[in-house]
Amino acid sequence: MTVVISLILAIVLVALDQLVKHWVVANVALNTAHPLIPHVLALTNLRNYGAAWSILEGQQWFFSVVTVVALAVILYLFYRWR
Repeated sequence: MTVVISLILAIVLVALDQLVKHWVVANVALNTAHPLIPHVLALTNLRNYGAAWSILEGQQWFFSVVTVVALAVILYLFYRWR
């Protein structure tokens, strides 16, 4: 039961993350901010072509490979410890 709840929570959080990103792209101009709570919290539309702090900028192939390997490992672990 805990696994099901965790999976549902993960799906909801990923969906919420993607919805917020879509809203920002559609409603906030590039390189500007939309304040949610003035002087406390704002959503900013920026482009990052790398990882955190633009590390490995322009190396999308690397992130694709890492993602595929990570998914393969996770699926293997799920299968092994089912």
